[in-house]
Order: sequence, then structure tokens, then C-alpha cells
Amino acid sequence: MRGKFRLILVVLVIGIISYLISDYLSGSKAKHSVGIIGGADGPTQIFVTNNNPKTEGQPESRDLAKSREEFFDFAVKYRLDYIPLFTEGNAPADSREYLYYAFAINLANWGDDKGTMTREYVEEVINAHFPVGEIKHVSWPQNWNYDGARYTAVPAGLDNEPLNYLIASDTYVENGKKIYKASFNSYIYEDMLLPEDLVRFRNNIINDDLSGLKLLRTEEIRYYWNETTNMPVFISHTAASLKPSPAYDPAAYLTDEEMVTAGGVRLTMSYEEVLSIIDEPDEAYDNMPGVKSLLKDGYHYGFYQIGASFPEDYSLPHDDKYYLLSISAREGCTDPLPRNILIGDDIEQVFDKFPTEDRTLRKWAMQTVYGKQEPGQPRSFLEFTTVLDTYRIWVTTTTQVLNIHFDKQNKVRNIELLWEKS
Repeated sequence: MRGKFRLILVVLVIGIISYLISDYLSGSKAKHSVGIIGGADGPTQIFVTNNNPKTEGQPESRDLAKSREEFFDFAVKYRLDYIPLFTEGNAPADSREYLYYAFAINLANWGDDKGTMTREYVEEVINAHFPVGEIKHVSWPQNWNYDGARYTAVPAGLDNEPLNYLIASDTYVENGKKIYKASFNSYIYEDMLLPEDLVRFRNNIINDDLSGLKLLRTEEIRYYWNETTNMPVFISHTAASLKPSPAYDPAAYLTDEEMVTAGGVRLTMSYEEVLSIIDEPDEAYDNMPGVKSLLKDGYHYGFYQIGASFPEDYSLPHDDKYYLLSISAREGCTDPLPRNILIGDDIEQVFDKFPTEDRTLRKWAMQTVYGKQEPGQPRSFLEFTTVLDTYRIWVTTTTQVLNIHFDKQNKVRNIELLWEKS
């Protein structure tokens, strides 16, 4: 009964916020013939924009501001933040990739059944917006339960509405269809986004003001307009800033060689070596005597002087240098981490990147993912943290540890690379 009450409360709050946002976006301030996002007759025009800061005191051009306004509303209406990443011709067939999208785009219209979605509705949304063939319907533990006919939400919140800044847009014709392409920066607001915040950031982004926001990544989306349904069909969604990750064998244990960032930073590098790789840090500070930190592009680099607190036979020299013993990547980092794991990946996607022996989420039990739970042996295990009510996966090479933390929706929240002997 308590769980049902939580779900009703969460859904009620979501519904109120959605109503207020929808009411604003459909009100007098947003009544116009929508260009890039399409009005009653679909898209009518495209504006090509750029990301150059405006000259001090120079008014924003109406076309540029209007283009950003229309794209902002389009991203909120069609929840671009919940659209999976995929290249043309490779839209995922797994229903889990679309469940939050199907739920979020229809918030204002749910009735007494809010929190449940029929199989038919989910298929209808996927087929209306994505070029997918046969859809694989599966349950998503801790997020959506599936009984073969309905998906029922496990009580949890939704992400904030997307805050997208249009960089450039274009159109071209392919196979008789007019294709719309938009490049944009995704920003995040690191707090709960209230309706008045959404209105404020909407106006700021329209006027090229990005203060108070943190850049998440640069993305590109392509779609065409279905004249019959009067809705967009998305044919690709890519994150342009993602860097290539080394090839790996998902059937093999994690190795020391794989424990490297996309930029080439490895544990045990000196402070000076890391600085030469990352260039100018976003922030640098001393945590305490013998401990330093660097922050850059969503990474936290932790450095330590190997002093009296470390054993005499420690593997790094006892000198005055600072050595990198921990790397933490969290929201704001768009690089692929070891095994091509990304912030935001689902726990099932992470399991697929290792020789996983047991992927059942038992919540209270510590589970072996692979290997033997013996010191000095390569191994991986899954555990449930009661403080945060979330899962984490530990993977060790015997000298280094990959620590993968998940949020309550079982999405990767942050990833740590640790020198095990520290």
C-alpha cells in the first residue's frame, strides 16, 4: 500500500508540473507558426544558425532567436533527452530504450492509469516516431515491470526537461523525404527544474544567455515529418562529442590496459603528466596536505603524495611528487569509459560488456558478476547500497578497480577508476 501511495504521489506531482509547462508552452507567449518543429501543417522553415557569442550590446536577430525558441519547444514536447542514441538504420528494437520516452511525451494526457502503459500504446509510440521493425518487449527491473500486456512504473522521478541550445540546422531531400537536421548543445540545471525555472531558462537560451547551466554534450538529430500523423520520425540521434573507445572483448575479463580515459589519462601518472594531457583544468585545488584535485570536462582527478600513511613497500615512490590514484567521471562527462561505458547507460547494457554470469537483481545479496571472490584474482561483483538505495558494480584487475555507480533508474550515474593498492 505504501508503494502505491508513493507512485500516486510521484505521478500527481509530475502531472501538475507537466500541466503547468504545457499550459505555458501553448499560451500566448508561444503561439506562433512553428518552423523547425512544425505547426498544424508540419515544418515550414529552417534557420541556419551559429554558436558565435553575440557582440556586447548587439541585439539578437529575430530569426536566430525564433529558431532557438522553436527548437527549445520541440525538444521539450518530444523529450529529445529520452530519445536513445543510434545511427541511421540502427534504431534499437529493445522496448526498454523507449519506455521513459513513451511515458514522458504523454504526461499531460494520462488519466487514472498514470504509471501504467499498455503494450499496444508503447508499440504505437515507437512505430510513430522511430523506424523500428519487430519490437522486443521485456521487463526492466527497478524501472518498469512488464506482465506481457502492460508496463507498470516502479515509483521514481523523471529527469528535468531538456535545455537545448540550437547551434545549426539544415534540410535536404533523401529518398523523396525532406530530412531535417539539427545540431545542438544539451545543458543541465543541477537542481530540480521547477516550471518557473523552465520558463526562465527558455527565455535565456532564446537570447543566447547560458548562465546557470552546465554543458552536457553536443548532439545531432535527424528526422522527417510524417504528413499523415503530423509527427516527427527520428532517423538518427548521435552525440557528436563522443570520443572513440578502444576495442574490447566482452567475453574477457577487464585488463589493466583498458583502464584509461578517452583522452589517454591513466592511473599512477604524475600531476604534471596529467596537466600536459588535459591542458587547462576547469578547477584545481588542494584538498588537504598531500592531496590535490583537478577538475576538467566532468572528470575529477585525485592525486596523492606517497607519504607516511602508505606502506614502505608501496608500488609508487615515496618522493615529493603527486600521483593519480583516482579518476571519477560523472554527469557532464560525455567520453566513453573502459568497455565503452557511458554515463547514462542502463545496467543491462553494462552487463553486456562483461562475461556476466548472473545479472538477476536481488537487491540485498552481493552477487558475483564474474570470477571468484578471492583476493588477488580478477573478479567482479554487484551489490546494493542501502544508503542510496542503488546498485554498484565493482570490477578489479587485481591492481585497479572500475567502480560503476547507478541511480535509482539503474542508469550509470558515475564511474570511478581506482588504484587498488591505494
